[in-house]
Amino acid sequence: MRAKPWGTAKSWLSWKPEAQPHMVMKPVPPTGTPLPPLEKPRLTSTHILRWLAAQQNWDKIHFDQQFCRDVAKLEAPVINGALKQHLIVQFLSDALPGAWPWRVDYQFVGPDYVGEKLRVQGKVTASQALGSRTFVSVQVEIFNTDRAEVTTRGEAVVIVQD
Repeated sequence: MRAKPWGTAKSWLSWKPEAQPHMVMKPVPPTGTPLPPLEKPRLTSTHILRWLAAQQNWDKIHFDQQFCRDVAKLEAPVINGALKQHLIVQFLSDALPGAWPWRVDYQFVGPDYVGEKLRVQGKVTASQALGSRTFVSVQVEIFNTDRAEVTTRGEAVVIVQD
């Protein structure tokens, strides 16, 4: 019988974050603390097409300029919402290393077009210890630096193991 690539339930349950120093969480930042932003390079049509291929999402609003203009009445192809969700999780992972994303709620409040520059930013809004874990709430947003506006807003909760 072949071993499962992810190990056994026992090995997963016995995993210790302190054994991976790059994943050990520093102390939880105090409420109100802004977290280091995640600056993304301009996402090109090639980036978007690769993401769409991975998802098998071929909605024309993400890659067909003529369809966007004539049918969807958009300025240009838009960045995929699932990719923006991924950027939020990447931000949380970079800003709070070793924390486990537990919940991410977000709302798109404006489009981001292919080729625009995005920054994911946020701040700690609350934290609560529960046993050996701390639940940290983070206000998150995606800021479109080309248009100087927030296009996605949300709240995330990550879990920090003490």
